[in-house]
Amino acid sequence: MLFPPREWPTGEKPENNDSMVMRVSVGDSAVLLEGDAEKQVERRIAALHHPTASLLKVEHHGSSNATTEELVDSAQPKFAVISVGAGNSFHLPKMQTLARLAGAGTHVCRTDTHGATTFYLDGHGVMVSVGTLE
Repeated sequence: MLFPPREWPTGEKPENNDSMVMRVSVGDSAVLLEGDAEKQVERRIAALHHPTASLLKVEHHGSSNATTEELVDSAQPKFAVISVGAGNSFHLPKMQTLARLAGAGTHVCRTDTHGATTFYLDGHGVMVSVGTLE
């Protein structure tokens, strides 16, 4: 568990930055799960924990509020998955988010274009099985 810390103050109404951020590892492979954490939390996680991950579950559906350069540089993910609906009214994922991931050499799978996607972490790497949408 990388975030939130035990002393993290929460209000009456949940906020994006109250999201749980976890790194789960199996041998040499790991996944970073970020919920809807935004830039402030990502920068804190990158600075304090320096997480690496074979797979990044892109937070906040690929919004411009997340997937900071600091986090991508730290995690160095080989794969990323973005859970996002086709034709969504927010026009997600954002191009700058996709550009940051592409610049890091990360292979991106999106539920709006690839359909259901499954990742298998076997302790040595990541295997991907994508749906039939394209």
